[in-house]
This record gives sequence, C-alpha cells and structure tokens, in this order.
Amino acid sequence: MPSSSVGIAGVDAEEAGDPARAAELYRQACGIDDAAACALLGSKYTREGQGVEPDANRALEYFRRGCELGNAVSCDAMRQVEAHLASADEAADEATDGAIAAAEAAVEDVAEAEVDPSEPVPVTVEDMRRGCDGGEAIDCLTLGHMYRDGNGVSRDHNQAVALYRTACDISKSNDQFGSYACHFAAAAYESGDGVPQDMARALVLYQKSCDAGNDDSCEQARVVQLATGNQ
Repeated sequence: MPSSSVGIAGVDAEEAGDPARAAELYRQACGIDDAAACALLGSKYTREGQGVEPDANRALEYFRRGCELGNAVSCDAMRQVEAHLASADEAADEATDGAIAAAEAAVEDVAEAEVDPSEPVPVTVEDMRRGCDGGEAIDCLTLGHMYRDGNGVSRDHNQAVALYRTACDISKSNDQFGSYACHFAAAAYESGDGVPQDMARALVLYQKSCDAGNDDSCEQARVVQLATGNQ
C-alpha cells in the first residue's frame, strides 16, 4: 500500500475505475519517493487496460526507482525485466512480451506484498497528527484517510471528514494535497457519508478543489450545480 496521501488517492482512483487517473497519481507519488507507488506504476506498464500503454522500458524505469527506495517487489520485477530486455537471442518484440509477462507476474500482488526490512518505517497516527497540528495539509489528508479506512485508529468517517476539511482550509490555492482534501470533503457532503448531506457546502468545496487544478472536482461541481439548479 502506498505510504503517501497522493499514492493512496491513486489506489482510490483505481478502486473507482479510473486507471488513467490512478497512473498519474502514482507517478506523482513516485516522484516524492513513495516506493510502493513506483511499483504500482511500473506494474501498470506491464499490461493492457491500465490507463497507460504497455511499455517494458517504462516499467523498468519505475521498478528501478522503487527498488532504489527499498521496495523488494520492485527489485524482483526489475531484475526480471532487465533479463528479458538484455536477451540478445530473442527478437525485440518477443523480449518485450517476455519482460511484460515476467513483470506482471512479479507485481501481481504488489499492494499486498510483505514489507521488506529495508523499506522506510510506515507513517504513524502520531506522526500525522503532529504534522497536521503543525499546519501540513498532506498530513491532515493522510490522517483523514487513516480514520476513513480504520488504519491504525478506529474507523470514524465523521473525524475523517473533519480532517479533510482542515486540510482543505489550510491549503494554499495551488496545493495538490489540499485540493484532494477539498474533493474528499465535498464528496462526503454530497453523499452524506459521515456528515449530514449538504449540497451547497459540497459545491463550495468542489469549486475550491477545482480552482486548485483538480479536474475531477470541476466535473463534479457541474454535476452538483445541475442537480441543485444552481447554475
């Protein structure tokens, strides 16, 4: 499982059936040294229908980065892809097909893989609470996910939404993590999940997220506007 909020958002996008969005979020998370996100992105380049075009060389790039960050699954997949791409006796397309098949097998269960001892220690609730109290939107967002999923704390959707609101409120106009938090809070108010349904508040939060560059929020703001007649 990714350790960063943006990586977790990628998993959420995956579960929501948006593999292209998930790929972009994994790419961002890998860029901030989320090893599991690098592995998940590498795995996307090993098969069709994952929001990106299959590409063994790109898969290798992200597996290598995940391995450098200590992800054991990435290291195993990287070695298999390298072996196939280096094979001088096979036709180039056969080598690529072999690399893709090998990498796909290596990362089939990457999200559930056991943690390698060399990986960074997972974030704790206390770490995130300190960061959130210190004004870090990303930590408030991560803590919100923890309460939403019951990860290290008792599941509490109301508390999750409160933390999303905090992250949204303290974020700067171009803060991508704050924009995600605004979106999650808006979705809760739209559906009434953890808080009383409030379409007007949902629209305000979607619009703030949209203004920060979240295209999904822009689209959802239009949906809410149409549903409420507020155009």
